[in-house]
Amino acid sequence: MKNDELQRYKDDLWEMEARLKRKSRVEQILKLYMIMGALIGIFSLSYFLLSFLEVELSQTQMMTLASAGLGVALSLASWAMLVFRKQRELEESEKLESLQSATKLMYLWSEFEFSAKNRLESEGIDYSKHSIRSVLSSLFEHEFLSKKDLMMLEDAMQLRNSIAHSRLGSELSPELIDRTSKVLIDSINKLDAK
Repeated sequence: MKNDELQRYKDDLWEMEARLKRKSRVEQILKLYMIMGALIGIFSLSYFLLSFLEVELSQTQMMTLASAGLGVALSLASWAMLVFRKQRELEESEKLESLQSATKLMYLWSEFEFSAKNRLESEGIDYSKHSIRSVLSSLFEHEFLSKKDLMMLEDAMQLRNSIAHSRLGSELSPELIDRTSKVLIDSINKLDAK
């Protein structure tokens, strides 16, 4: 495979990862604001309700009550942060799996392109080197691939383009990746066998 093609795929994957990280940071900040806002609201409401009680507290009792309130606030904030952190780790794990799947698919696509171009060149068939559609069309015209293969490769190309240009986000179905990977592997094997 040519180095510039591989570099292009790597650049596409890095761009997708950067977009996912930016989106994740904004979500994390908003979740933190949500947690802090809820805690402030709970304590403000508690103070408001306590202000209706006509109870005289000594200085020591007020300090004890304030310390208890602070302890409860710290406990709730710590619990909320642990829940938030666990959620974030789960999301990061899912994103990593999605990126690995995307990387696998991008690699297989680049291998398919290399095999397809190599096959056409070895047979002395002219094609547009800058158009994968021209490559697919030439493979079909010279009966290296069937109409069914061509349709499945068109779907694979759409998925590849969605991944490369980040229109898909991080939600890749493992079944879809496996199906598309199998199509690419089968096509590579057909091209290399003939």
